Amino acid sequence: MTNLEILKELVNLILSENYQVEELDKHAPVIHKCIKNKTVPWINSSMKTFIRSRDFHKRRAKSIILVSTGKNTNWREIKSTRK
Repeated sequence: MTNLEILKELVNLILSENYQVEELDKHAPVIHKCIKNKTVPWINSSMKTFIRSRDFHKRRAKSIILVSTGKNTNWREIKSTRK
């Protein structure tokens, strides 16, 4: 075989689809991920309302405490929503 024939074989090997996929899999392997179902049966509209209320009171209490320390009234509201 001449050098030109060897070079042509190498070029064909590199350009072949299987070789490219194998090389890509070495450097960036395919990752399989499971996708969860976004809806869960135990969280209904009343539960979502409760969660939003709890989070709202928590954000509000944190912002007020950052502005003026020492006021615990909003933390009491948070504790009452958790019960």
